[in-house]
Amino acid sequence: MSTKKARIIRRRLRFGPTIAKFFALIILTVLAILMLTNSSSNATQLYQKSDTIKDKADLEQQIDDLQFWISRQKTLQSITNTGLKDQMEPIQNPDYLDQNEGNVAGENVENR
Repeated sequence: MSTKKARIIRRRLRFGPTIAKFFALIILTVLAILMLTNSSSNATQLYQKSDTIKDKADLEQQIDDLQFWISRQKTLQSITNTGLKDQMEPIQNPDYLDQNEGNVAGENVENR
């Protein structure tokens, strides 16, 4: 019986060309899966980075808008607080500048 066991063990431990092909196929499959996983994770990171850059640009635009409205509000408050509002008169037609006898801002513009 010992010779039968030796034959069975020898048959199981054989490493032939067919088994080598299977091992190579398994190794290539594992490497392909690793490469696909890596590339998809890199693509996901790039999309997240792109979204973050867009969000940052949107927030910077909102900050600029808010700073504009803050300065506008401060200007309106300074006009109201200094009493200049009482000295101002409303404009009847703000679509054009009224030229007083050819003078605009104290300069004669008729001869230009």
